[in-house]
Amino acid sequence: REWFVRHEPSPVAPNGNGSQADKVGSASDDRMLGLEVRTLGGLILSDSTEDLAPALLRSRIHSFIWLYLLMRAIATPRTRVSRGEMADELTPGLNPEKQRKRLRDRLSDLLAELPPPLKGPIRVEDDFLRFDLEASSVDLVKLLDLARDCSGREGLLSETLAAEVEAALRAAEGEFLPGWDEIEREVTGGRGTSGDLVRDLRSRAEDARVALLAALAANRIARRDVGHAIPLLEQALERRPDREDLALKLRAAYIETGQVGRAAALQREYSLEPTP
Repeated sequence: REWFVRHEPSPVAPNGNGSQADKVGSASDDRMLGLEVRTLGGLILSDSTEDLAPALLRSRIHSFIWLYLLMRAIATPRTRVSRGEMADELTPGLNPEKQRKRLRDRLSDLLAELPPPLKGPIRVEDDFLRFDLEASSVDLVKLLDLARDCSGREGLLSETLAAEVEAALRAAEGEFLPGWDEIEREVTGGRGTSGDLVRDLRSRAEDARVALLAALAANRIARRDVGHAIPLLEQALERRPDREDLALKLRAAYIETGQVGRAAALQREYSLEPTP
């Protein structure tokens, strides 16, 4: 379980210590628990006092259900997963009746054994399950939202937003849920669809990082600080080498700063049209 220990969790502003006796609590009670979910570079599940990831990871089954519902919520906000779908994901190949009984038993155990801050976001609604993102703060969700916010800007960012982007990039290093592959292998033998889901989210996390690097670079260029835009564009292009638009911007930045040789090398590498 060493994969989830990357660094100490950042302090979370205390919002009270609500309790939840039943498997379905109120959204306001859950928000009071203040669960901070960090998924990039490792798993940290922090309330106001401690990291609760070890409590989840003690059971591979609990980890699988909890993290799968989290991933589905990140991929498609407000989505609900049917019990049949969750049962098939958890025990692929088993007959449907046994699948649903196994899921029912595992859900009962999960909701009985996990600490309130961890079971709080799990919603059981008739024949559906979902992870309530409003009951927690998730780093990847914030990263994706920030990338969307910056995508509509015309180069110049406010100082506050630029600082927020820089802080987000510092905090967002590392692969999304690096321990998931091991959990999936132990629980399902890799026979479900969760592998595709985690790969998609890892790609989206990388796209968001690149979008934020490009936004910071555009901000630097708009402020006539092209020299400091170059390393940002270089890093973005290294992460997504297929982005010809970034290569064009980097070439222009090289030329503007007198780095003609590097501009020519980049032009050859990407078969860019010569500059007019």
